[in-house]
Amino acid sequence: MKKYLADVIRDFLTICSCTAIGVSIFTAIYSIKSVDTSLFRQIIILSLVASLFNIIFYIEGKFGQLSLIIKIIIHYICIFTLFFSAATLFKWVDTGKISNILAFIFIQLVLYVLAFIFIYNNERKQAKELNSKLDEYKKKRSNDIG
Repeated sequence: MKKYLADVIRDFLTICSCTAIGVSIFTAIYSIKSVDTSLFRQIIILSLVASLFNIIFYIEGKFGQLSLIIKIIIHYICIFTLFFSAATLFKWVDTGKISNILAFIFIQLVLYVLAFIFIYNNERKQAKELNSKLDEYKKKRSNDIG
């Protein structure tokens, strides 16, 4: 449970950062001069909800047996639906212009991939460290026995 909570916090911070970057890019592209301060609250709340979607990767049982690719696709659909709904609800994107919608989709996809790569590399590094410690433990244990 402690590791899951640490992962949620890490993912929350990653998603917050990526969302802030996305807002910056989108406002720069469309020359938006200022951003409403409520946007920051929206980013924090949405990032928290989005980080909770990561439970998809921890579920056991029949759903837990799905391949990682399927879980990533389901996760992306959940994240995309959340952020696109918010973008529409909070009027982040002028849905009357297809170019705005396509720009939003592109930015959101690129940031999702970047966040995924960051999180994946972090998990991989942690796995290597745990394997290294396990190897050290096994060596120490075999030396103590032999």
